[in-house]
Amino acid sequence: MRTSQYRWVILGVATFTQAATAFFVQGIGAMSVHLRRDLELNTTQLGLLLSAAQLLPLAGLLVAGRLLDRHGERRVVGIGAA
Repeated sequence: MRTSQYRWVILGVATFTQAATAFFVQGIGAMSVHLRRDLELNTTQLGLLLSAAQLLPLAGLLVAGRLLDRHGERRVVGIGAA
């Protein structure tokens, strides 16, 4: 595969991943009425669920950044993809 085609594949995968993540985080808010009813959550618990969905990936990004600095992008991304 040529380098220019490879870049488009990587861009497509990255775009899909970002979109899926956004749908997950925003989907919790869109389903909040059903989550409150079905899981019997109060507004505080629902707020904590929304916060956790956005806060926990930030902690993962700190770890990923540290690993990228130490071991290089190819190795960390390759192991993460596997």
